[in-house]
Amino acid sequence: MTKTSLTRRIARAIGASLTELGINALTWIGAGVGGYIGFGAAPDSWATGWKAALAGIGALAFAVGFEDLLDDVVAPLRRLADTRPTGSRYSTEPATAAATAHEGLIQLREAACADAASRAAADAYRVDRGQVLLTDVDRWQGYPDGTASFHLAPGAYLRYWRDSNADGITPGMVFTFVTGEADNPVPVTDVQQLQRLMADYADRATNSEDDTDTALKAA
Repeated sequence: MTKTSLTRRIARAIGASLTELGINALTWIGAGVGGYIGFGAAPDSWATGWKAALAGIGALAFAVGFEDLLDDVVAPLRRLADTRPTGSRYSTEPATAAATAHEGLIQLREAACADAASRAAADAYRVDRGQVLLTDVDRWQGYPDGTASFHLAPGAYLRYWRDSNADGITPGMVFTFVTGEADNPVPVTDVQQLQRLMADYADRATNSEDDTDTALKAA
C-alpha cells in the first residue's frame, strides 16, 4: 500500500466516522423536536404522564423519519467514504474496447452484474448495521436486471433489488429472505429478523433430513 493510498483510506475512515456522528446527532435533534411538538400538542387537561407519553411517541416518530430521510441523503457519502480496497468491490479486469455490438452488450451485462453486487453491498448497511457480513461485496452475486443475491446457506438466500418510493423518483432498497421451499419471499429489515428466519429455516431443514433418514431406514 502506497503512502497516498494509505492517506486516502485514513481520510475515508475519518469521513465515515464523521458521517455517522452527524447522522446520530441529527437523529437525536429530530427526536427532541418530535418530543417538544408532541408534549405541546397535548391538551392542557391531560395529566403530565399522558403528555410525556405523547411526547415519547412524537420523539420516536420524528427520529425514525429523520433517520430514513438521512439514509437516502447520505448513501452517496457512505459509498464515497467506503474504506474497502477498490479491487474487492470491482473484481473484473479492465475491459478492452468491444470489437462488435455483441461484445459490447456482454461487457455491459458484466458491468450491470458488478454494479448490482456493489449496490447491494453498499445498501446492506440498512440491514447489517455492524457491516460485518452482508456488506461484503464478494459474497453478493449481481444480475443484469439490477438484482443481487447473497448465499446464506444451501437453499437460503437474501435477495436485493431497487424499487421506487411512493414519489416514483427516489430509489428504494428492498431485501427479502428467499428459500427453495416455496415462492414466498419475506421482506427483511434487520439482522435480528434475518437470524430468526434462518433459525426457523435451519430447524425445518433438520427435520426434513431426519424424516428422509427415517424413510430410508424403513425402506
